[in-house]
Amino acid sequence: ESLIPCLEQTMRSAALLGLVFLVLFGSLFLSYGTGLLTQAWEYIPLQEFKYPPRLYYLSYGISVSLLLYSAFYSLKHLHPFLDACVRLISARSLDIYLWHIVFFHAWVLFIRPHAGVFNHFVVHWLFLFAGSLVAVFLQQLIRNRLRWA
Repeated sequence: ESLIPCLEQTMRSAALLGLVFLVLFGSLFLSYGTGLLTQAWEYIPLQEFKYPPRLYYLSYGISVSLLLYSAFYSLKHLHPFLDACVRLISARSLDIYLWHIVFFHAWVLFIRPHAGVFNHFVVHWLFLFAGSLVAVFLQQLIRNRLRWA
């Protein structure tokens, strides 16, 4: 009995802390980005601040990560399938990342020159993500078969 109220209090404290960090890093990202925009009067791509990672890029990454975490944490209670998908993608994120490199080069070398109207960011992203997921699924299938052989 005494453990459940303590756990609920801990969860509320963690949610509040996450919200504070989201507001802090989100504000930092927006204010830094606004300062860059007004200073140069042109949009500077976020990738320019990736290597070495600078405050603008880090605040963006932390803000988006916290936002996605809170969104998926609240949505996972709605449908068990969504929870299973998030867990599967999270557990295989390194493999998905490594396979996306292969599909990226396939896109650049073979598909983009002939893509025409399909040469759009969303189509490119869907190709990379779907191809990587299928490759990871097949990789796991082969691993399981070899393990039992």
